[in-house]
Amino acid sequence: MISLTEFTPLIQTNIKTFSDLETGYKKAIRDVGLVTPDGILSDWLSSGSLYGVRLNRNTRGVVQKILLDYKRGYLLTRRPKAMAALIARYDKLGFNTLIHSGDKATPFGRALLKAFGYEDRFRSIEKKGLWLASILNIKVCPYCNSQYTMVVRKRDGSSFGKFQFDHFFSKDRYPYLSISLYNLIPSCASCNHKKSNDQVYLNRHFHPYHDDLSSIAEFHVKYPADPSKMSLQQAMKLKVEDIVITFRPRVREVKQYVKVHCDLYDIELMYKRHTDIAHELLVKAILYNQHYQTATLSISNLFPSRKVLLQYILGNNLVNEKINQRPLSKFTIDVARQLRLIR
Repeated sequence: MISLTEFTPLIQTNIKTFSDLETGYKKAIRDVGLVTPDGILSDWLSSGSLYGVRLNRNTRGVVQKILLDYKRGYLLTRRPKAMAALIARYDKLGFNTLIHSGDKATPFGRALLKAFGYEDRFRSIEKKGLWLASILNIKVCPYCNSQYTMVVRKRDGSSFGKFQFDHFFSKDRYPYLSISLYNLIPSCASCNHKKSNDQVYLNRHFHPYHDDLSSIAEFHVKYPADPSKMSLQQAMKLKVEDIVITFRPRVREVKQYVKVHCDLYDIELMYKRHTDIAHELLVKAILYNQHYQTATLSISNLFPSRKVLLQYILGNNLVNEKINQRPLSKFTIDVARQLRLIR
């Protein structure tokens, strides 16, 4: 639900922009200590066999085209729309049916996935894509905004990852995109496993590098009574099981788009467990009303702005630029705005 439009690296690096990241990513793929995909594909064409899979006339044509596109730079750093266009082009050529059949990859498809080396580069204990995740430094899952997705530093200086890379375009269906930069989404295990190898489409499903779902959808809380007319005593007596949380579109035109995301990642089911937080926000809205805020801000040299004061009251980020830094930021902002705690 949260777009990835900027990043603040966790490590010392000269990479500051997505353009820098694309250049650095290509270099990292070459320097990670493994044979690059083009080298393996070239060997496959020369020997005719790889991982026990022999090429025939059709599959040889697939490898030749993928190798050419890799060398042209079409695979590693293509943006989401360009990846979708590439998939469509390969579909017309009949490539994807040779790679994936029914609900599983063909032997040729599995060999192609190995050739691109995703397992070695992103799933091994030593690497696990930490070099990419440390640069992106995305601390919260962009699909649900409820679980941490962090790189953690140990005292000895080593790191490990508390995240998984989701392939927006399934690596089993499209192994030629298995190490594409914008196809690797740092996500929580829950969202990654729920989505699994489901077939998704860029025009129907949220892609963090392509869309901003948070701007067109919002969390809304239905309380048993009108929050604006509730006293503190009444609010304190509410039962959390009577509170209902929904994730809804802000405009009718995107209703289906929001529903697809909500169903795919179980958003409302997940946030149903956070009715206690919705209750706390209601109590805070009554306690720390506009009069309290104004009085507190009148104290000299305490809080530089209302936004900073509210951040301490709510215990979460209140700016869109930092929404990927703490879990439940989107939920907190939406509900606080609904309760008029923030304007």
